[in-house]
Amino acid sequence: MERPRPMPTPQVLHLVDRLEGGGSEHTLLNLLNAFDPARFDHRLITLRRAGRLTARLSDAIPCKPLNIVGRDRWAGRLIARCVDGRAAVVIHARNTGCWFDALVAAVLRPRARVVLGFHGLDRGGGLTLRQRRLAGWGCRLGAEFLTVSTSGKDQLHRQAGAPQARLTVIPNGVLLDRFCPPRPPDRADARQRFGFATDDVVIGSVAALKPVKDHAALLDATAALLHAGYPVRTLIIGRGPLEGALRAQADRLGIAGRVVFAGWCDDVASALSAMDLYACASQSEAMSNSVLEALACGLPVVATDVGDNARVVRDGREGRIVPPRDGTALTRALEACVRDGQVRRELGAAARRRAGEFPFASTVRAYETYYESLIAGHRPGQVAIPGAAAVMVQ
Repeated sequence: MERPRPMPTPQVLHLVDRLEGGGSEHTLLNLLNAFDPARFDHRLITLRRAGRLTARLSDAIPCKPLNIVGRDRWAGRLIARCVDGRAAVVIHARNTGCWFDALVAAVLRPRARVVLGFHGLDRGGGLTLRQRRLAGWGCRLGAEFLTVSTSGKDQLHRQAGAPQARLTVIPNGVLLDRFCPPRPPDRADARQRFGFATDDVVIGSVAALKPVKDHAALLDATAALLHAGYPVRTLIIGRGPLEGALRAQADRLGIAGRVVFAGWCDDVASALSAMDLYACASQSEAMSNSVLEALACGLPVVATDVGDNARVVRDGREGRIVPPRDGTALTRALEACVRDGQVRRELGAAARRRAGEFPFASTVRAYETYYESLIAGHRPGQVAIPGAAAVMVQ
């Protein structure tokens, strides 16, 4: 009697625009490299070219770039062709730009479970009409919604009508062995590399140079602190469309010699080791990876009250929380840290402890549990997701 053929390993297709260099893309890279290959057949599909981070993907993770230019209504068909018809399949669109294509693929492969991921918006304000309509289409097709923040979950429910029962939060985690307080020699080397003096108080930021990150407010605060006589330097890690305008702003403010535009940095942990405190002036966030990494490196954090920032950084305990678009509040919060080294040390020690509540290993386990629940036909909200409540700790 012929033995039944074993069932193929369940397949998870991860859809992204490209794997280039943003915080959510670094998180996906780290997740793919950490997943247990015996549990799922993870595959990466990029709508555009693959992106530079794919060079760091494990050999066990296939990557298929679709190399689409502009909008292509046939992308969903190309994705559907990647589905193994014999295996249980999850199609995970990692952010809103991939939702349409994932839903088209789901229509063509109705047995696949679809996850519409939400990692925040690239601009202030709410979901667009198109995003709300895609969410509604996803609801009608039985899609699940996965977000990294409780604020994102609330936004999807309130603005897009996504049912609470289909919404799951898996907070970001941080690699605590990679992002940690630096040894004194490493810190000295990093500061020397950027040209900082021993008595400079370095305010740092790691973010794409685009309007939603509001680097302009950080430059205004830097100018105010310098005019008040504080020996501050500002280190900006990132690239983007606003780089020219921000450099021009620094020139107008007379602070160009005190600001370092370092571009993208492959070793963010090393750049963080050159800083004395971290600033997040964003007008919109979900759950900021860069804030978590700064905490893990023992840096006090001044952050705007957007997304889950105030749930991660508790005001007065690991840093300060200020209203978005309030330059005066941002400057005052930074000043409180700049003028007192003891305050920075106390907040920094608390920051490292706080980061310990978000270990990346818990995030990996949470995703694997989530995918297993989908494959088993359960609704993930009915399953205990390890680590998924960590962000709620106050």
